[in-house]
Amino acid sequence: MPAERAFGHLRLLRPLLDVSRFEIERYAIAEGLEWISDESNADTTLTRNFLRHETLNAISQRFPSAEASLALAARHFAEAAGLLGDLAHQDWLLASDGEKARMSVLRQMSLPRLKNLLRYRLRCLGWQVPVTARLDEFARQLQSAAPDRHPELCLPDGKMCVAQRYLHWLSEK
Repeated sequence: MPAERAFGHLRLLRPLLDVSRFEIERYAIAEGLEWISDESNADTTLTRNFLRHETLNAISQRFPSAEASLALAARHFAEAAGLLGDLAHQDWLLASDGEKARMSVLRQMSLPRLKNLLRYRLRCLGWQVPVTARLDEFARQLQSAAPDRHPELCLPDGKMCVAQRYLHWLSEK
């Protein structure tokens, strides 16, 4: 989860992501602060709570610095995701022609870079990104299809399809 992100017209800030729960609770007790606990946070039938209460607890008992190491890794992943977003934005500026993308540019990209651009474009449109296997296969088809072929990928929100040397995003809504 990012420390800062846009939320509609607002900025959502999470300034205490680097502070452990123990430190926050210790501070709250020392300052006489009261808080409300959400009882759903204890429900281990929910995956996130199972991981937090069961799995992470067991790992932390064996490896005391596990939580700090995971938090650091998460920050690194967030930075990498930001860089991938920046790269995808640059690639979109290079490949786009209005709301479509030039196949001549897409075919020159490495497969990971093309998939990054496709995920970026789908997120910009607010579309659901397909599972990895479907996106991998579609990207492979985009790179290898003969000019007379027209790969397309149907998604819940619309379809991505090749026509007249461009990749188009056609909304179903």
